[in-house]
Amino acid sequence: LRSSRDKVFDAFRLLGDRTRFELVCYLSDHSAYGQELSQRFDLSRNTIHHHMSKLSECGLVRCTADGNRVYYTLNQNMIRQLLNSQKELFCKE
Repeated sequence: LRSSRDKVFDAFRLLGDRTRFELVCYLSDHSAYGQELSQRFDLSRNTIHHHMSKLSECGLVRCTADGNRVYYTLNQNMIRQLLNSQKELFCKE
């Protein structure tokens, strides 16, 4: 079992990559599918898939297949948990 400290570290490590950070910011407004992200960020579909796989493994992003398309959404519950864990780690009262 991973501790909340490990989850916070992993999230910071992943979001330290500018592309992944920008993808998460983009997904905070709406869901998007791979080709849309590829065009929006001018990256190959393989590159988008690589980044989204990492974000999905960490639980920050959810993937949903719909026919030939894979839709990505931000996992709001995970974001809230991470923010709460960060607060507990860094803001001792």
